[in-house]
Amino acid sequence: MKKRIVFIGVILSLIPIGQPLLIKTSVVLSTAGIMLSLPEKVNAESADFYFNRALKKVYEGDYYGAISDYNKVIEIIPNDANAYYNRGNIKGRDLKDYYGSLLDLNKAIEINPNNDQMYISRCVVKTNLKDYYGALSDCNQAIKINPKDQQAFINRAVVKFLRGDKKGACFDARKGKSLGSSKGSSAVELLCK
Repeated sequence: MKKRIVFIGVILSLIPIGQPLLIKTSVVLSTAGIMLSLPEKVNAESADFYFNRALKKVYEGDYYGAISDYNKVIEIIPNDANAYYNRGNIKGRDLKDYYGSLLDLNKAIEINPNNDQMYISRCVVKTNLKDYYGALSDCNQAIKINPKDQQAFINRAVVKFLRGDKKGACFDARKGKSLGSSKGSSAVELLCK
C-alpha cells in the first residue's frame, strides 16, 4: 500500500500545477487531486449526448450539425419521436426544406400521435406547401388533443383566412386571443377587418 501512495505522489509531483494528466481512458490525475471522468467518446455512444449536442447546435445556428446529431439519435433509438420532431422543425423553420420536414413530422406523429405540438408544426409546414386542407386537419387534431392550445387556434385562423373563410378566421383568432395567445391581438387586428 505504501508503494502505491508513493507512486501516486511521484506522478502528481511530475504534473505541472493546474495541468491534468490522462491515464488510460477514465482517470484524470491533477495536482489539485484525483478526479474521475468519462471521456467524450464513451458519452458519444448515448442518444442523450447527441440529442443535447443537437440542441446546442441549433442554439448556435449550426442547423446541419444539429441534423447530423439527430440522425445519430435516430440511429441509436429508431423510434425517438422527439428527434424526428426536432429534426423536422429545423428542416422546415430554419432550412425551408418543407418536404423533408413533412416526412420527419409524419414519422414523429406516427410514433407519438397524442402530441398537439407535432400537429401544429405539421400544420405550419402544410400551410407553407399550400396544403390548406391538410393544415386545417392538423390544427383540428391539435385542438382535439388540447382544447386550450392557443397556437392551434391562431394557426387555424390563418389557414381559414387563406382558404377564404374570413368569418371562421376571425372567430379562431378571437378564441386564440381569449386563451392568452401573445399573437392573438395581432391576429384579431389582421383577420377581423
